[in-house]
Amino acid sequence: MKKIFDFLLTLLLTIIVALWVYRLSITYQALPKGENLAYIYFIVELWIFTFFLIASGIVVLWTWNTEKQKTENSQELAKEVKRLSLLLDRKDFQIQRGKTDELDIRKLEMFLRPLRSSTTAEWATHVIEECFVLCGARRISVFIKRGENLLLEKSMGLPDAKVGQKVAPEDLAFRMFQKQKRLFVTEIETHPEIGRPNRMGYASHSFLIIPITTYQQEALGVINLTEKENAGTFTQTELDMVCHLITIASYRLKTLLEQEEKL
Repeated sequence: MKKIFDFLLTLLLTIIVALWVYRLSITYQALPKGENLAYIYFIVELWIFTFFLIASGIVVLWTWNTEKQKTENSQELAKEVKRLSLLLDRKDFQIQRGKTDELDIRKLEMFLRPLRSSTTAEWATHVIEECFVLCGARRISVFIKRGENLLLEKSMGLPDAKVGQKVAPEDLAFRMFQKQKRLFVTEIETHPEIGRPNRMGYASHSFLIIPITTYQQEALGVINLTEKENAGTFTQTELDMVCHLITIASYRLKTLLEQEEKL
């Protein structure tokens, strides 16, 4: 329906421009010699036509570009869903998690819930829930970029965390957000970029930091996942699945943030 509307709009503008050009041509040929007033009217109409032509061109180009962008986003979204589907169907992951029934491909729709979120808080809640199912992280925090700051939107397993809490520039999550780089740590004490003892109260030595970016590589936030259940270690398959989930969900987050800016 949208394509039909765009086509009809373009056709209508083209017809108007063509008829207007014809009218201007006839008017110019019929201009009486020596009548300045008629000539002035013609020049005014010519300027109005020029502005209309420019505005019509901008509208048509904007419509085509918008449609092209939506098509590219839809194609990329379909690819991400397919990748996530394939990952969810991996037997090694199902055996490791021991929850084959939860990870059945027919229930893939569950992992698309963030796309139906109506607020950023609801979006973050859905992402946290799906991340827990995908990788078993018991402590998860979602930070969203607002202005120049990264602010906590939602968390799980962190009783002292407060919504709106700002991430310090020296924090590891902030640095990964700036670099738009994933951090996959299997052993914190031997990792080349960290190499420090595990914090008190944490049983697992493994964690993930994943920037939230759109297909166009626009940075929207970052998500931290720690404390894998049973003090386990996150796997590459789990990292891949969470990354695909976040890429899919980022489309909706971008829309929600744009809606917030308009309010």
